[in-house]
Amino acid sequence: RQLLVQHRPSLDALAADAAALGKGQKSLLFCQSRATTEAVAQQLRRAGTAVFVHHSAVSKEERALAEEQFARGQNACIVCTSTLELGIDVGDLDRVLQMDAPDTVSSFLQRMGRTGRRSGQVANTTFLCESSESVLQAIALIELAKVGWVESVRVEGRCWPVLVHQLLAMSLAENGVGIEAAWTQLQKVPDFQKIHRAVFERLVGYMLKDGSLLLSAGRLLLGPKAELKFGRRNFMELYAVFSSPTTYRVETVGGQPLGTLSQDFVDRLVDSISCFLLGGRAWVVQQIRHSDRVVRVEVAPRGVQPTWGGFLPQFLGRELCTQIRSLLRSKDDYAWLSAEARKVLAEKREEFAGLLEGDSIEGEEGVLSWWTFAGGKINSTLRYALRALGGDWKVVPDNWGIRIEGEHLRRADLIEVIGRLKEPEVWEDPQLWKSVAADLPGYRLSKFQVLLPPWVERELLAAFLMDIGGAYEWLVGGKRPGSPPRLEKAEDPQIATLDLEPELGEPVEEKVQHRERAERPDSRVPPIQIGPLGTPLEWVDLHVGLERACAALAEEEVIALDVETTLYSRTLCLIQLAGRSKVYLIDALEMPDLEPLAKLMANSSVKKVIHNATFEKGVLGTHQISIEAVVDTLAWSRKLRGKIEGGHGLKAVSARELKIEMDKAEQTSDWSRRPLSVSQQRYAALDAEILLRLYDHFGREDRGLFGG
Repeated sequence: RQLLVQHRPSLDALAADAAALGKGQKSLLFCQSRATTEAVAQQLRRAGTAVFVHHSAVSKEERALAEEQFARGQNACIVCTSTLELGIDVGDLDRVLQMDAPDTVSSFLQRMGRTGRRSGQVANTTFLCESSESVLQAIALIELAKVGWVESVRVEGRCWPVLVHQLLAMSLAENGVGIEAAWTQLQKVPDFQKIHRAVFERLVGYMLKDGSLLLSAGRLLLGPKAELKFGRRNFMELYAVFSSPTTYRVETVGGQPLGTLSQDFVDRLVDSISCFLLGGRAWVVQQIRHSDRVVRVEVAPRGVQPTWGGFLPQFLGRELCTQIRSLLRSKDDYAWLSAEARKVLAEKREEFAGLLEGDSIEGEEGVLSWWTFAGGKINSTLRYALRALGGDWKVVPDNWGIRIEGEHLRRADLIEVIGRLKEPEVWEDPQLWKSVAADLPGYRLSKFQVLLPPWVERELLAAFLMDIGGAYEWLVGGKRPGSPPRLEKAEDPQIATLDLEPELGEPVEEKVQHRERAERPDSRVPPIQIGPLGTPLEWVDLHVGLERACAALAEEEVIALDVETTLYSRTLCLIQLAGRSKVYLIDALEMPDLEPLAKLMANSSVKKVIHNATFEKGVLGTHQISIEAVVDTLAWSRKLRGKIEGGHGLKAVSARELKIEMDKAEQTSDWSRRPLSVSQQRYAALDAEILLRLYDHFGREDRGLFGG
């Protein structure tokens, strides 16, 4: 590969470099935003290069003309965003130029792959970096690509906007659709695999109540709210999943289409005064017709760069930021750096010398910077945790680090809070993350968001803005799946899930009756019969089995309780109840109601042993189940041992007190899948078995607690 990373402190200098590099050749110049695309195109045109602009706001006719003329030219450059990253063939291409650096290795490789297709030609990319941060990002991208690492493609198992879209489309077609028929079709889609039938019915129930759907003669029909929102122009807005924001068509006075502008931008324009850039040229506004959303323009001698606005946070991945940290700590040289870029690297290494060892905290009292290099989403998650533990601190994250401000804030204060963050209990606290989810900014991530229940919308925002499991993994030195091999692995705690779903609503009409597990094709993995500590085990997936189990446990003096849920939505998947003679694994996803469990939990004559009872109380509270007579082994451990190395997580307590090592690998697995694996069943059983052992162990030492 032919690679070069250059640095210039101004856009004018970078445009001049691009013009010189592309002279007499055909090149693509990728930019990270439409605004940069327009500004660079204007600079290149002044330098005498034949320039074509290609981004989503340029009209289809203009883009097609650019592709056609570019294919015939020899001294030409298409300035584009990701619209030309893949798909469109622009013919023979000599050079790929990259303004600053893309956000992912996959984008870098895809863009470089547009060259090197002819015999005798080598794939190439030249990075034209305006900032020192872009220089480091470009180096990190290249280094990750060299070791063969690329981002994983994430399969989203709870893709709510698409599920709502499909429900509406199916309801519109064929005069409606039955709930069972809809579920039969939708459950086959991988993107919905983590949405269980009970949760699906809860969504349908909300949409019926909200007016997005109607139920008539057992069939779902499009409701008045959805029809009002998406029914215009023969439901054209319903056909596509992607958003079509309100835009104004831009055309010349003679009627030639030029592209589009967002309404927010148009609202700031004034007839015969305002100028803006579009298609790499400057235009002056002649007339704005709001009735048919048209802006009529004429060529202007000079233009003003438009503000496109409305961008969501641009998160860099953890692996990319970790690589940036690594190159700052190393002394490696790179042959593909220009003299200016090499100087930037040396200056940045000197700036961070010694800072990336130890706690990586710098600053004076009141303002501190914590250089995590953990990536935008993890830093965003740490922000909320720091704010929760730090009181009135102002916390501002970016991709490289976190800035913390607070009156009389000292380094020791921050170090103490970071130490507390490494305790799993923080990440298991449902109330903390419930309050965080309620306070997330209301970004518009999908045009179907207006039809989502509040708990689904908060889950959608939380999944976009936070990575709870990843943040804890990073704190304890862990690894994400697909990370570069130099990152070490660590086990997860029981990461908190967000209390987003409401209590179970009324059954939806045409609800499917419970079917025996044996009739299902997924019954190939039988339940195990004995728990890891030798207690007989019973798998319960029928309501009559739940009644029988709760009746038996109501006769005992002490029982153990644990639950397993999904991440973010906190759907209750499994309930583990242990008595002295038997452990019950209850499939909560199969239960039409949990009334027998509610009676057992309210029975104050039966002690319920739980480790970190706040979590279980929060989960069962969403089902209107309160727990009486709780014995919290987490609180017990803290009372007896105080602050101790290893903390008070269940794994640490079991090893310290009982000499029993727990394998936590299954703790953050997918508990909504069926059947559960043998290792999941063993893990779930052990969680309940071990609680009664801890109760006996602590009870021998502290008979005064809980009236023991």
